[in-house]
Amino acid sequence: MGIGKKISRRRFFNASAVAGTGVLAQSFLGGGKVASAASDKRIKIPATEIPVAAEADVVVVGGGPAGFGAAMRAARSGMDTLLMERFGGPGGAATSGYMCVVGEGGTFPLHTEWVQGISDEGWLFDAWKAYPQLEGNVLVHQSGRRSFYPDDGAYVMIRMLEKANVRLLFRTLFVDAVVRDGRRIEAVIVENASGRQAIKGKVFIDATGRADVVARAGAPFQNAGDAQGLPVPFSLMYRVSGVNFEKLFEYQRSDPALWTAIAKARAAGDIPEGLYRPYQYTIGGGWGGYSGCPQLNMCALRGNGEMLVWSFAPYHLGLNPAENGWDASRGEILMRKLNIAEVKFLRKYVPGFEHAYLSGMAPYMALREGRHPQGEYVLTRDDILQESKFPDAVFTRTLGDPLDTSEVRMPRVNERGELIRVKPTSENRPRSYTCDIPYRAFLPKKIDNLLLAGECLSCTHEWFYGWRLIPWCMRSGELAGTAATLAIKRGERPKRFNGRRDTTKRTLSVYRRWYDSVGRVVVSDVRFDPDGERCARRRSSGQSLERPDLSHSVLPPGFLLGWDPGGVRVARQSHHRQGDPARERIPTVSVPARR
Repeated sequence: MGIGKKISRRRFFNASAVAGTGVLAQSFLGGGKVASAASDKRIKIPATEIPVAAEADVVVVGGGPAGFGAAMRAARSGMDTLLMERFGGPGGAATSGYMCVVGEGGTFPLHTEWVQGISDEGWLFDAWKAYPQLEGNVLVHQSGRRSFYPDDGAYVMIRMLEKANVRLLFRTLFVDAVVRDGRRIEAVIVENASGRQAIKGKVFIDATGRADVVARAGAPFQNAGDAQGLPVPFSLMYRVSGVNFEKLFEYQRSDPALWTAIAKARAAGDIPEGLYRPYQYTIGGGWGGYSGCPQLNMCALRGNGEMLVWSFAPYHLGLNPAENGWDASRGEILMRKLNIAEVKFLRKYVPGFEHAYLSGMAPYMALREGRHPQGEYVLTRDDILQESKFPDAVFTRTLGDPLDTSEVRMPRVNERGELIRVKPTSENRPRSYTCDIPYRAFLPKKIDNLLLAGECLSCTHEWFYGWRLIPWCMRSGELAGTAATLAIKRGERPKRFNGRRDTTKRTLSVYRRWYDSVGRVVVSDVRFDPDGERCARRRSSGQSLERPDLSHSVLPPGFLLGWDPGGVRVARQSHHRQGDPARERIPTVSVPARR
């Protein structure tokens, strides 16, 4: 079948149905494991051609915080950007996963801009202000002070993405990657209501959280999990409405952690195995929260006595839904049963929940650990302890020792369920370490035009714990979007930045200076040179105009962000092309036969 010829509807869906079995040949996946039946028989899929649905400069796979950051930065820098996501909106674990709590934003401008957008709509809820009893409450999730409804956060992200002219493709499942010459991704294969299609791009960004693109492209990775193969447990969050918080707080005076109520329910057979397990102090598990909830773990939401409940899969099961479809199914079935059992327990045994009801369960079983790509540099625990410095550093991160389980760092609980906080002395104060994050950790081995973002960063299981928070994932996405932009404007692949002397340091230092600059500059017009790095300011009629505050999306229509020689944020006029038919006229991409 030649390029430009249409594939018949019957032939297309027959090929799609066979390909959709997930039985992929080793030669096509670049060395990955091949699914097979118990008899070791395999299904042979013939060579086929798949229609090209879209083409873009930057293709971001995964619309979580990292993918959102990558798409925003690439689009605001003038790139034709496409963001695809398997759920019906952006935000990943923060929205579809119901982990809808936020901090102040701090020094993360894009994260601050998003949070401010939620606040401007009146959708940000300060739980500790509404319920002062929540501060220090043993039942409250550690980061649960400010919260929002999941759909609110996704809406603000969509509004920002559309304003930046990002092309959005939701309800679309990433299936595979077409790799040419063993080093370059030509297209990603996706599937949605339109069938199986291909999306071409110049640079691709893996923001899946599970390194799906890395795995399908045949790039090397380490499996999720510690030395025993146990990954950080996942969550299936849910919401309860109709809670009388004041009545709950009154009951907690005699049973702060609900352990008396739990004991009664367990004696009556109303606590199933796995719901409330003993505290287990694991790496990254804090005071045992990830061992399988030993007690209710909640945040307050605005509305009719609404509560967000953080439910964790039991750690000892070692389920790995990021890489194993059977584990994913088993885990979600288990968590749905445990969530329902917990609501029933609360209604029956805990005052304040008599009239409570389940008002929503997250559509996304939020994963906390997936595959760890093997990048040009792999960050390890030693990098934390040795406070490693790198010539191509793009971030610095302050972390604690991930293996430190001392009482000072991980508070214990007493027999009444009250937190025992050990006041650190000068001798036992836990030390913090500040280490660099090099650009090479964003570059997977083998594939030249692929960048890593968010939880896909190249690191080990131990190092991963200090990285995987929403603001940091979003910021790493911005870095990946910046690198993709500079690579395209220079006509290079992202990995080539490492191939020339001082290029990485010079290129990414532009990003660092740009990102950290917060002052205003006076510009009236901005002109870029051909490589897109530098610009000149031109004043007309001797008058200068104060540029907009670029920490938020309040640019005039047709303007995007850029860099000046010192890395200061400036505005430039956009010549963004959208919906250009000439850019989407290639009808098919050839997929090799699978043996």
